[in-house]
Amino acid sequence: ITVIKHTGSEQLPEKFEPSNLTFDDLSANRKMILNIDNLYPTLSVALCCIVKMENLYLRDFVEYYKNLGITQIILYDDNDENGEYPQQVIGDYIDSGYVIYVDARGKYRYQLEAYTECYNTRKNDYDWIGFFDIDEFVDLYEDSTIQEFLSKKKFSTASSVFLYWVQFGDSGLLHYDKRPVYERFTEHLDQTQNRANTFKIF
Repeated sequence: ITVIKHTGSEQLPEKFEPSNLTFDDLSANRKMILNIDNLYPTLSVALCCIVKMENLYLRDFVEYYKNLGITQIILYDDNDENGEYPQQVIGDYIDSGYVIYVDARGKYRYQLEAYTECYNTRKNDYDWIGFFDIDEFVDLYEDSTIQEFLSKKKFSTASSVFLYWVQFGDSGLLHYDKRPVYERFTEHLDQTQNRANTFKIF
């Protein structure tokens, strides 16, 4: 159900008066006519992550966050020198520039160093940068995009936003199947004991 109420606060150009309005007009001028230009500010939000032997669900991760509104993913490849390559499963996203590929192959315990480098070299390129592992998926509950979530007034003066996590077990699945990770694993473990100490950050 849509309710349209004339408040008298603004006047649309005469050609947009209801008696003259066509669907083509609406399609071409949707934001102005519906006054939704500033509903959610356009935030650029990047994800920084590191990958090692996770090709089975790396594409799930990239597509999940693309659908969530993530602007760009910076991916550090920490596989062994002769190990799998992310290009085997997300080559199209790397080629398009949506995923920025950083070669860190063969490095030892490189995650903290990778995240520090990512922050120091790219902190001015985006409004927000999140730091997540490839097996971590943000659930925003009532918000449909990460921009909608981070545009909330309560975060307007925040320099960091912490998200508590819950851990998932095997959901009773003993064998691999090709469904996305977030469809396969749906039963989380009891987090009442350590929830306050386990979080991720934007």
